[in-house]
Amino acid sequence: MLNCLQERAIEVKNKKLNSIENQNNYLIYENFYFDFSKQYIDKKILALLLNFVKNRDIKRSISDLFSDKKINTTENRSALHWLLRAPSLSEVSNGLKPIHRNIIDNVTSMSSLIKIIHDGAWLGVNNQVIDCIVNIGVGGSDLGPAMVISALKEFRPENSSHISIHFVATMDGTDLLELFKTIDPAKTLFVYASKSFSTLDTQSNASTALEWMKSKFPGSAVSNILEKHFIGITSKPDKAENWGIPTKHILTFDESIGGRYSLWSTIGFSIAVAIGMENFNALLSGANSMDEHFQNAPLETNLPLIMALVNFWNVRFLNFQSQLILPYDGRLKLLPAYLQQLEMESNGKSVNHKGELLKYNTSPILWGDVGTKGQHAFYQLLHQGTHAVMCDFIVFADSEQQILTADKSVQARFKYHKKINIANCLAQAELLAFGSNSAFKKFNLESNPHKIYSGGKPSNMILIKELTPYSLGQLVSLYEHKVFTLAALWDINPFDQWGVELGKKIADTTYLGLEDDNALCQELSDGTLRLMKQINNFQ
Repeated sequence: MLNCLQERAIEVKNKKLNSIENQNNYLIYENFYFDFSKQYIDKKILALLLNFVKNRDIKRSISDLFSDKKINTTENRSALHWLLRAPSLSEVSNGLKPIHRNIIDNVTSMSSLIKIIHDGAWLGVNNQVIDCIVNIGVGGSDLGPAMVISALKEFRPENSSHISIHFVATMDGTDLLELFKTIDPAKTLFVYASKSFSTLDTQSNASTALEWMKSKFPGSAVSNILEKHFIGITSKPDKAENWGIPTKHILTFDESIGGRYSLWSTIGFSIAVAIGMENFNALLSGANSMDEHFQNAPLETNLPLIMALVNFWNVRFLNFQSQLILPYDGRLKLLPAYLQQLEMESNGKSVNHKGELLKYNTSPILWGDVGTKGQHAFYQLLHQGTHAVMCDFIVFADSEQQILTADKSVQARFKYHKKINIANCLAQAELLAFGSNSAFKKFNLESNPHKIYSGGKPSNMILIKELTPYSLGQLVSLYEHKVFTLAALWDINPFDQWGVELGKKIADTTYLGLEDDNALCQELSDGTLRLMKQINNFQ
């Protein structure tokens, strides 16, 4: 099978995209239209890929995901992020019912705390109403909530419209320093969001926030400040208690929930504050809809699976190592960063489940930005550069909610904005795929080598009717399952992230050296030792 695919890859590499018979390469699921007609994939290649995935017993892999099986083999855990959006106990196997009950209990607790905030009944140490939420987290505890809130600003209910929400993630303290200049400590609630409650970045920022609050309320007991101005979200509630957060203000989630999959859990506290529990539940429902589709749809019409096969083909056989995420909607400006973590932390692996070195490439490098901004930045490289890049275009056909929330005097202008935005999205995908030697010969660019567009850049077009909490939930779940399918095809574990651990441990050593020249670790390289000495000289 692999040999057949390799032979087909050699054939299509020398072809123009518009010469490949792939006009029927599209799928429809609910309000999603997934077009992959601008790929080096014809009917024969698609059939070979489907046969390959059948031989890898992908159905069993999917079944294992939606169970209590410990598919995270290197950490001996299940991967139960999907359980966070399962709608009822009746749809959960007996072995998972206790965990699902805990999920329901935690969501109930979260909802109760949010109601107090929305009702203006959460008071700080001097009895002022809390109207500012600061989410202190990093990785999944930051990227997911920030992305969703940015995307769904128009869905904020009236009872949360007065609440400002901020995110702090950088270890260098710059986020906090800027924030301290603008927020009122008397009205601020800090959300210490950390799965382990020991991540240095988050721990440092939370401790600095506490010291700042203590300096602002010198007459208040620390326990009172912690009770009135901090909540903790973690899978290690004992550590949150030891830090000083009262039990009633600690929200938990299960150890089996990976950080980059945690926005669906109580880590989504800031999301629910921003958009309300009703919209938060709609987000979960959308994700669950894609879960059901992934489990039950035939392989030929399974949206996450086909999306993964397209990626697999491009990376494994056509040697595309760079993937662009191009949302043509400013509301999704944080989506590329979110998907960077989801895919590269999951599939950035070089050994298989047995620990054997792989002889093929795995995760591509993901990057991107809002498409219309990219047109004035990196599209020059896409169109005329030398790098092989594949793209995902994401566009919404309707923006009724966005238009309705605009001032009535400019609503007609927003309809114009929508159409010209979509026109640019379609035009760029067309030109990247087919180049100037296509239907656009009327522009007569071919005679000037500086104006030639080579084309040959494959892309997917993900067209969605409108951006809502439900459709955003579907979109994120779609990418989650695409990543999982790719991991199954590459025979890697997508649920661990050992690659981020060692650098943190070495940092403990370098920190000691920055504190005291006599503590410099001589096992470090000469270059690093010189840098550390120079930093100490500067200070």
